[in-house]
Amino acid sequence: ARSCWTVGRYQRIQVGANANETINLSLENVAANNIGSQQIKSVAVTPSATGLAAGSIAITGNGQSSTVAVNAGDSAKTIAASLNGAVGGLSASASTEVEFSVDETKTKGATGVPVHISIGVGSATVKFVGVTSTADLADQLKSNAAKLGISVNYDEAKGTLQVKSDSGENLSFTSDAVGADAVGIKVKDGSGAYAAAATPLAAAAAGVIVATGQISLDSAKGYSLANGATGTSVTDLFGAAQISSKKTSVAQTDVTDANNAANAIAVLDKAIGTIDGVRSGLGAT
Repeated sequence: ARSCWTVGRYQRIQVGANANETINLSLENVAANNIGSQQIKSVAVTPSATGLAAGSIAITGNGQSSTVAVNAGDSAKTIAASLNGAVGGLSASASTEVEFSVDETKTKGATGVPVHISIGVGSATVKFVGVTSTADLADQLKSNAAKLGISVNYDEAKGTLQVKSDSGENLSFTSDAVGADAVGIKVKDGSGAYAAAATPLAAAAAGVIVATGQISLDSAKGYSLANGATGTSVTDLFGAAQISSKKTSVAQTDVTDANNAANAIAVLDKAIGTIDGVRSGLGAT
């Protein structure tokens, strides 16, 4: 007859008639409050003339280590592609979301000056002429959304205007010198919050302002990031020179908005991977 008993996280099963004819099974707690994803999410990177500075990211996790190079001006899309699979089980995703505001006291009335700006996404660029309000900019953006490869969300009641590159491309802005301070942009971070303060496009009058997107990292196992031998890429992207992942369990997720729903999918994906690993250890295929 077979018998079994548990020692810590291990279950020992008697498989033969003689003493010590046993096998050991390592069992994982797959309760909803225990399984999930080890996550790190980027901060909102302040738009600048050149985007991100060059540097490197050192990743340690799952018994492995790796270093990923970051080139000057790299997009979240490019960096996420490099981080994806840099150590076993690590997944990386990226998107770029920007919220616009237009100060109508500077664009309308006797002294108001309409704004002319150009927006570039990837290899596509569109010029928007005579912008006097957030609604006006929203209309022009919607007309050119397909060309730029972005989605546009304008809430007329709240007066908020957001655009998104699902793939995490950089968004670049140029503007005429006159009136450009009437338009400001905020970038969304990996947790779904926009920056507290807007960056005025007036800073782009002499050149370009680049908005860098967010990066979200997920793994079933813990891992850490640190600034590599060159640059301060982890500080720039994740807000600290060294950062360790934190577990988000299935029980902690919700689908109350689009951002939380997307995060829940990432957490569930890693949780399912953990369950599959337990089943495999028990001989399931």
